[in-house]
Amino acid sequence: MLLRTLTLLMTLGFVTPAFAEETLKATVKEQPAGDAPKADAAAAPAASGAGFATTECVQGKNTRTVELTSTNAQTKLPCEVHYKKTTEQAGHDQVLWQSANNLSYCEGKAQGFVDKLKGWGWTCTAK
Repeated sequence: MLLRTLTLLMTLGFVTPAFAEETLKATVKEQPAGDAPKADAAAAPAASGAGFATTECVQGKNTRTVELTSTNAQTKLPCEVHYKKTTEQAGHDQVLWQSANNLSYCEGKAQGFVDKLKGWGWTCTAK
């Protein structure tokens, strides 16, 4: 389904072939419902790697977090973009994008998602 959508968007000129290729390389991983981590914030980074860039978004009483993580503090690769619904679903931690060798891909995706949240009325602050 994703391939067909990207092909259509390329045909219509909305995305470049390079963007489509990077999108197909990325994966979206949903965490199984029964395997949700505990709400202990100190334990979360150890499971997926250390966070090196975090943006917190607030709307009313709800808080969501977009975090760049990596298991290698020096190269910051591989990288992952995590999305956490801190107040709405305790323990929610979804990997939206990841890259084995392109840090700017993760950074761009994280910033784009934060911009999308802002467009939906969230107030976001880098931490």
